[in-house]
Amino acid sequence: MALSSCSKDELQDVTPGKDNQASSSISQARAAWGKFVNDVRLGTLVDPEGQYVKDGTIVPSDGVSPRQHRPKFDVQRRDLKSFTAFGFGSEQHLMLPEEPVDGGSYGGGGSAPYQGFISSENVAAYSGSDNPAGHIYDLKITKGGDGPLDGYTKIDVDLNRGSGGQYIYLTFTRNPSKVQKGSEWDNYCMNGSFNTCNGRQVVGPVRAIWSQAYSSGGAFYSWPGFTFPTWAPNGLGGWKQPDLNDGAGGEYIYGYQSKDARDGNPIEVGVLYGSSSSVAPPAGWVKVDASNGQGVDLNKGAGGDYVYFCYKRR
Repeated sequence: MALSSCSKDELQDVTPGKDNQASSSISQARAAWGKFVNDVRLGTLVDPEGQYVKDGTIVPSDGVSPRQHRPKFDVQRRDLKSFTAFGFGSEQHLMLPEEPVDGGSYGGGGSAPYQGFISSENVAAYSGSDNPAGHIYDLKITKGGDGPLDGYTKIDVDLNRGSGGQYIYLTFTRNPSKVQKGSEWDNYCMNGSFNTCNGRQVVGPVRAIWSQAYSSGGAFYSWPGFTFPTWAPNGLGGWKQPDLNDGAGGEYIYGYQSKDARDGNPIEVGVLYGSSSSVAPPAGWVKVDASNGQGVDLNKGAGGDYVYFCYKRR
């Protein structure tokens, strides 16, 4: 009797439950790593690598000089010391499954990165006659225990996540009448113009978000592209350009926004965080990082999670 032939695809192992096993292992590993980070932030564990620290840990700084840097690794590169901190006694509890091996079991393949993402999309809706499309009209930063400015909504991801320092958040408003005009509206910048500062349009909606890193602080840095800073209140009735690594050490990080039509259609904004520089936002969103020349890890040099601004065109 002749044997029928089979293609390579037809000979694939179809052992029931294998995909579910892989998915479950990945989920468990990510959950375990997330718990580790949260426990360190709460102070119930100490990270043996020194990348993550308890919330509120402050690195002394004069606001100008280069600062202490912490080690930072993608989770795939963490060594056994990190894994024993979980109390599991074996890094296998935090390993991603790779290709199935003979017999249907899975081998370890690097620690499982976890990530999170929170955005402005479908949040704080507004449809007044002055902004019927509900675009975002302004961005500001809030620091420490301060709540958002009147009419602004907080994106609830600490930009110093996992690295101590000040609690720092990105906020936004869609209501043009609630926009608090920052230093881009100073007379020296407007130079007699109604709506431009040094040639940049400063009336909403918001069309771009940037971040930049510097080894020293306290100096005036050129605003990139057509942007101006995402200001924070200075406590004296005015504005300051906030360091997004304030209190955490590492690089001095500054955020910027653009309302200039040359930067494209209006955007929604988000904050992405996780245990790897390869974290990616949902489909349709753009991570603001070195790949597009518009941003950096907002925890650069300070340890903690990898944190990035993101945007989505409307």
